[in-house]
Amino acid sequence: MGPSHRSFLRRIVQFSRVITPVENIQVWNTTSDGFSFVISFASRGGPGFRGNPGFIASWRPIDQNRSAVKVIGSPFKTFPEAEKACEAVLGHLKERARGYSHASPLRAGWLARAKQLRAEAISYWASEGSTMSCRINRAATLRANGLAWRDRVIADAESVEGRVVARNHRVSLDLIDEVAARIASYLARGEVLVDWRDTIGALCGPGQTRRVVSYLKARGHVERTEDRDLIRPVG
Repeated sequence: MGPSHRSFLRRIVQFSRVITPVENIQVWNTTSDGFSFVISFASRGGPGFRGNPGFIASWRPIDQNRSAVKVIGSPFKTFPEAEKACEAVLGHLKERARGYSHASPLRAGWLARAKQLRAEAISYWASEGSTMSCRINRAATLRANGLAWRDRVIADAESVEGRVVARNHRVSLDLIDEVAARIASYLARGEVLVDWRDTIGALCGPGQTRRVVSYLKARGHVERTEDRDLIRPVG
């Protein structure tokens, strides 16, 4: 069920099977560039880990005592899919470690693109009166709004004050980045209310999930609703 030796040679991230005293526990791990990755196999009724069936991938920095962050998309149907997802996460983490910030050309490009999309959407809506043009305009505007909201959250988290508040809430900038991207995808679909347990809970444990929500609320990025399970992105 796990990877073959030959597949190791084709991968940038090379996982090794963890030998445990508990029978039928299937776990693989690897370390690269200061980060630890773990893939485990879970099933609903079989031996080993219990949960939604598939390969569950997670990561955390080696030099920080913090809970692991679940890789988006877990559980995966096959081991190679989980492996590729870990490689993608590692690439993102290495990019951040090389000094990319919100002020970098990459971040500036994202923000400029969001503004351009919004301007194009408004212009298109003004010039076209058909139902189709309205749909295209709405989709482009929603996507632009989602990108702009995500960039504001990330820029705030990377500010001096934002870092202090994040540290006080015991949440990492990487996790804030992933959460912002996930919530932005909901905004791009036109959803103004987000179930924080499902959205953020898919990335980390319950305690970490509550701390991230508390951080976002403290920074004015989200607000609570009458339904305690729902939050509303602000801005």
